[in-house]
Amino acid sequence: MKRTAVYSFDVFDTCLVRTVARPTDAFYLLAERVLGVEGGGGCRFGREEVSELARARIEAERAAHRRRSGEEISLADIYAELPDFSAWGVSASAMQEAEVALERDLMRPVAAVRRRVRALREAGARVVFVSDMYLPKDALRAMLVSCGYEVPEDALYVSSDLGLTKRSGNLFKHVLAREGVSAAELLHCGDGVESDFLGARKVGVRAELFTGAQLNRFEKAMLRVPTDRPWVTSQVAGIARAVRLGFDLPEGAEDEARASVEIAASVVAPLLAGFVLWVLEDARARALKRLYFVARDGQVLHKVARALREGVTEKRPEAAARYPEARYLYGSRQAWYLPSAFSLARDEVEFILLTGQSSAPRHNLRRLNLTPEALEAPLRRHGFPPETWEEQLTGEAAERFWRFVEDPEVAPRILAEAERAREVALAYFEQEGLLADDHWALVDVGWTLRTQASLKKLLAAKGQPHLLGYYLGVSKTRFSALAYGQARAYLLEEVEDDVVSGVRTLFQNKGLIDQVFTMADHGSTRGYACTASGRVEPVLSPLPAHPKREAFLRTIQGVAEAFALELGRSAASLYERELRACARLVTGMLIARPTRREARALAWAPISDDPNELRAAPLAKALSARDLYRIVRDVGARVQRARAGRAAAGSRTVPKLFYKDLSWGFSWLEGSVALSGPLAKVALFGFHTLQWASREKKAVASTPIAWWQRLRGGWRTWRRA
Repeated sequence: MKRTAVYSFDVFDTCLVRTVARPTDAFYLLAERVLGVEGGGGCRFGREEVSELARARIEAERAAHRRRSGEEISLADIYAELPDFSAWGVSASAMQEAEVALERDLMRPVAAVRRRVRALREAGARVVFVSDMYLPKDALRAMLVSCGYEVPEDALYVSSDLGLTKRSGNLFKHVLAREGVSAAELLHCGDGVESDFLGARKVGVRAELFTGAQLNRFEKAMLRVPTDRPWVTSQVAGIARAVRLGFDLPEGAEDEARASVEIAASVVAPLLAGFVLWVLEDARARALKRLYFVARDGQVLHKVARALREGVTEKRPEAAARYPEARYLYGSRQAWYLPSAFSLARDEVEFILLTGQSSAPRHNLRRLNLTPEALEAPLRRHGFPPETWEEQLTGEAAERFWRFVEDPEVAPRILAEAERAREVALAYFEQEGLLADDHWALVDVGWTLRTQASLKKLLAAKGQPHLLGYYLGVSKTRFSALAYGQARAYLLEEVEDDVVSGVRTLFQNKGLIDQVFTMADHGSTRGYACTASGRVEPVLSPLPAHPKREAFLRTIQGVAEAFALELGRSAASLYERELRACARLVTGMLIARPTRREARALAWAPISDDPNELRAAPLAKALSARDLYRIVRDVGARVQRARAGRAAAGSRTVPKLFYKDLSWGFSWLEGSVALSGPLAKVALFGFHTLQWASREKKAVASTPIAWWQRLRGGWRTWRRA
């Protein structure tokens, strides 16, 4: 076989991709642009006129192909077929220029192909670009150059310029003649089966079919989101694809790293960017001046906010100018729970022994900034010798620990520690501007709003009644609004339970959101300390080390920022409903129905259910038969306890029977099942069936009775007849 003398690459969906999922959707954006209705308002034209003009452009291309005399048409040929829209203030020439400008705006590089082209050139190889495209040659060159490709004058072959196509094979013949090589010395890479692969093979040119630019399962799903403007969801999917393909992974990166990029671009970024954009727009409408993104979950949200503002500034500078300032506020459950304790009433200090977190005496005292060694005598008096300090407390032992907390020797120590923590915390809040006015709000991931309730008590002690928080998700089991003040939720659990979105699984896997999707590069905030300069600085826990953390964090945050920047630049940023629907759909798909590849990319992440991260488990793991037996046994025990609780306490609220427990050695059940064999998949079906039956127990119980009544009624009717 002869050596390769020339490498040729297709342009569209090989070297470049658009920020729309379907090429024809660009014409709807074009119609919005020329009609002056980008964003869907402020003009006498609506989606009907947008659709009509876009369809006219599509039909004009078909008509030009029917009339063509050669193999290919040009953009001028297309616009010669466009109907007269002068009554709408649209001229064919202006629309033609606008199309070229729009296509240039939509183009983004495919990082892997660009890296390959550069490597070939550095090795001294000849590289050319070959495209079947009606756009002018100069426009294609400008697009390639703007996306980081070097394009010499003689290295671009375009069908509209030459009147020859790859599909017929004649454009390849022309390339061979101009380059002075045989067919065996040319290697072509492209995404089109008919044009790039079969067209090349037709004339003896070796060909590689490039499939990297195809939509993944999440991006395809976004196109199915119900909307009266499908080109908007096409933009969201297209941006996800462009960001995914534009993220420059190292050469030879493992498949796990590539899967992480896909998850980040197609699931995490739409969810986080959609949430933050909603926050910014609502805060702008409320004329807020500052948004405080609460550490650590708020780190990536803070970066997304800044990227969105940068993107929106390019598109809508007047709107971006009214966005509030984005600040980063250090805080956490550990940092705010203790200072908010003004007494030792159990509802004031219930954070000491919250269900689900470690209940060992040492860990309980750590939440109070105390150690068991300093309180050994009272611990012994209440039945906690040193050998029990690491043991989990249940039942009677937990009640004894509460009596220890109320011990006359212990209680003053706790209240003094709370007072000290409160003094320095309030100094930090004053320093950061939380006490200055009421033109601000918090931004965080959310769930029960217990942390906001603690902050509200702290601020109220300093005469600040204002507190508003924006949250990605707020669960059913949240504090009363009387305790936490005002809060706004992007996703509200009781609402999501009633819509077919799959987001119910998000609230059952909160750790995946607040410890993986919003992973940060620093440890949790343990408290605050005054420095010699008089400033108050956060005291941070050491960040638990993990060999995969740094690369994954760089991927998640880098991709989320890139997506937010692209979203801010696009008209899709004006369609909050479609963006939220896309985020709901893909988040539910990943959490409830992950592939093995996706689960493997995330499984390593450590998940902790404790504010001090005193115990952790991997997000997911392959389940053995023994693991499945343990889960079934635990669920059965919960059923028995629930029945006993109902009998003993009447209408007392009983905990959910089918929640997932870190004591099982993992957090994400669906991800663990994806890593496991068929037995686990059958067990998951049974688990979900039990969850459904628990939610719908009235309907489940009444169905057989209703059937029996119908059957009996039918029998009686038949006998009378």
